[in-house]
Amino acid sequence: MGSVPAARKQAMIFPVVCPVLPDFVLSSTIFFADFFFVYHMFALILVFFLFCFETIRSFSFIFPLIIFTLRSAFEKHLKCLPTLNPEIASDSYLCSIDPLFVLG
Repeated sequence: MGSVPAARKQAMIFPVVCPVLPDFVLSSTIFFADFFFVYHMFALILVFFLFCFETIRSFSFIFPLIIFTLRSAFEKHLKCLPTLNPEIASDSYLCSIDPLFVLG
């Protein structure tokens, strides 16, 4: 009788967390560039822990992939920053490409 249902708890937490990020941050190019950069960093860490600690042979295969992904993610991050390259950053298509596109 004294417990709060899970849906009501979620409804109480959501308005507290959501206003922390204003609308202009959610729609800005820098936010999306940072999101994709963090996504690539997380993918790199995941790949490193899943494959690189198994055998030395898998490390020799994965190491070039890690370097390539890191370089590609960092280059994409720099291209999407408006302060560094306003011509490219003004094109919303380049900064909204799926992050997996960089890998292939």
